[in-house]
Amino acid sequence: ERQTERQKKVFAWSSIETDGHAVQCQIESGGFGTLLNNGDIVSIGDTILEYRGPVATPAPAKVKSSAKKHSVGMSGGVVSNIRKIEEKREQRRAKALREAEKKKERRMKMAIKGVTAEGEVLDFADMIDVYHENNAIPDNEKCMGIPMWPTLKIRVCVRKRPLTRKEKTLGGLGGLDVITCACTDRSQIAVVHEPKQKVDLSKYMENHPFKFDQVLDESCSNDISYRCTAAPLVPYVFKGKKATCFAYGQTGSGKTWTMSGEGDVIGIYQMVARDIFAQLEKPDNRHISISVSYFEIYQGHIFDLLNKRNRLMVLEDGKGKVGLKGLTEYSVKNASEVLDAIDQGNSVRRQGSTSANARSSRSHGIFQIFLRVPGRRIKRLHGKFSLIDLAGSERGKDTAHADRRRRIEGAEINKSLLALKECIRAMSDKKGHLPFRASKLTQVLKDSFVGGSRTVMIACVSPSGSNTEHSMNTLRYADRVKAIAGIREPGAARIRNQAGNIRTPENGKNGNDEDDDDGPASANWKDYDESEDIKKLKQSLSEDQMGQFVMKHSILVSKLMHSEHMVVHH
Repeated sequence: ERQTERQKKVFAWSSIETDGHAVQCQIESGGFGTLLNNGDIVSIGDTILEYRGPVATPAPAKVKSSAKKHSVGMSGGVVSNIRKIEEKREQRRAKALREAEKKKERRMKMAIKGVTAEGEVLDFADMIDVYHENNAIPDNEKCMGIPMWPTLKIRVCVRKRPLTRKEKTLGGLGGLDVITCACTDRSQIAVVHEPKQKVDLSKYMENHPFKFDQVLDESCSNDISYRCTAAPLVPYVFKGKKATCFAYGQTGSGKTWTMSGEGDVIGIYQMVARDIFAQLEKPDNRHISISVSYFEIYQGHIFDLLNKRNRLMVLEDGKGKVGLKGLTEYSVKNASEVLDAIDQGNSVRRQGSTSANARSSRSHGIFQIFLRVPGRRIKRLHGKFSLIDLAGSERGKDTAHADRRRRIEGAEINKSLLALKECIRAMSDKKGHLPFRASKLTQVLKDSFVGGSRTVMIACVSPSGSNTEHSMNTLRYADRVKAIAGIREPGAARIRNQAGNIRTPENGKNGNDEDDDDGPASANWKDYDESEDIKKLKQSLSEDQMGQFVMKHSILVSKLMHSEHMVVHH
């Protein structure tokens, strides 16, 4: 236990082994000496102490240390402990080699896709691989969607675009694919892998799964997207109904590509027109005529894209139905004429360059196809198909380096999309008041969410890790839309599928008159008057509250007038 005064080092034994006449003690730490106070214990080599005392069955020894007492148990010796240490070291080395090999494979796999990745990107990619392994998601799985008959009022489809060439070569999280599409016979799931970092700078991944009616991965073409979304709505429209298909997502997520296509790749607009004229070949549909309109909503104003960008007015009749005064309807005889109308409208639609997209749509584009049948005096509306390409949502930092005009456009786009979100939130929460009058966009889309219409939402998302926040917002928004079932606007007259079912005070006709119409030239339209809402607001507010409201309203109007003057001046 103690060495000579000259060699002041401490022995600490961890165990004692007995094999008949000898007791061997293992040295756990410290140096070695040859002179010990206890003459019965001598040093043999560097690691073994041998007990040469009287032969007896030794009692459990308690060995004192200079620091503290240690209980001496009956376990293995130094050699076995060293062997265990070496085994653990080899296990760590093997694990490190496997991880290095895995990173090398991941780097090669991403290089094949044209993505440059190093450092933390590979760490996050490994975390995504672990998620795939734990949830039995194969790497080569494809989500191609399933065509479904429109039994639900609203269906939500998520479409993931591939990484762009710029994202692949930019490096960093921009080249990391953070969206996983997992599809089975029972469920269609999109998972967003959100890269995170703790306070101690360690990295981890949060996984957010979302379940939708359809999930389409980057391998799906526009044709597959159409067959899974808008195609089932075409026969529905010929039954005298209304249908809407709209694309939503951040700027640069593939909305316009999905709806309009580009070059030799056609979009949903053209495919719907093709199938509608194919339906006209059936004997039961030959009496139906087709007309189209195309307009945009830009900075709170509506412009006719097929008539020299003439400005249109939003009108509302006594039944709460919304129409556009002055909107031009072009009669078309075949799908080729529809394509010409689409090309004409796209050529004058507002576009601009942003940091996220070189050709970003700066307005909401609405293309409508009307199905009309002969009436006694005019052709009455039989069905309507609305195809909508919404402008992309933007963050403030996305337009921080843009000019003033781009920032104003982005603010107006976000304002209208926020109004649409509020309407959807009110419907999903089953609130009594639905704020469709909050913007021109929500007024135009009103008949897509109430009554007997059928709507398909295509939520377009970018897989890039730099757009994770945008993708999360888009999928949360789409999840809200999915929660909406058949919701009718409270307190308003039921919106019927055919315009002939509406009775107007002027003509005194019954609900089945076939000549009634809900088109732009309908007789009973009236301008929307804000004073009605102001009167209701006055009734609900006290005098003090009303005074504060009027003061804030006046300040806001003054600022808006000043802003409008500055815009016109510049």
